[in-house]
Amino acid sequence: IDEGFCIVKVIFDNNQKPIDYVFISANPAFGRHTITGDPVGKTVREMTPGISKYWFELFGNIVLTGKPQRYEFFESEHNRYYAGYCFRIGSPEANKIAVLFTDITERKKAEQKMKQLNEELMRSNTELQDFANIVSHDLREPLRAVTGFMELLKMRYSDKLDDKAKEFIDYA
Repeated sequence: IDEGFCIVKVIFDNNQKPIDYVFISANPAFGRHTITGDPVGKTVREMTPGISKYWFELFGNIVLTGKPQRYEFFESEHNRYYAGYCFRIGSPEANKIAVLFTDITERKKAEQKMKQLNEELMRSNTELQDFANIVSHDLREPLRAVTGFMELLKMRYSDKLDDKAKEFIDYA
């Protein structure tokens, strides 16, 4: 499968707080998605000491509650976004979970780029609307003057104008 897959055993301290986990097994895609190579037999802190506490909380919660979870998360240690599904396997005392995940970094970058382009488009549309409002206002002002003078012509010289001239004034 293209998705990374591993089984880990969560290590808890005396207060049932997850502090590390050891990799029991992993498929070949695991290394491609995480840039860590073969993790079997190693703890995550050995492989990536600066890994986010998010994983300890997520995996510990699944072991303790038995509730499977989906996730999307940016792991700064790998500079990648991951999406996946985790579930407890075996008895609760085994402290084991299975993790199926994929690297969604390219999708997230595309979403961010689309969001940025959308914001630029909205800003451009706002500027265009402001410009149209200014132009519209600037064009209405001379038309008001023309309309005013046409009304003056009609009022002052109505008796000197023939029907055709009055009609032209009305059209104007």
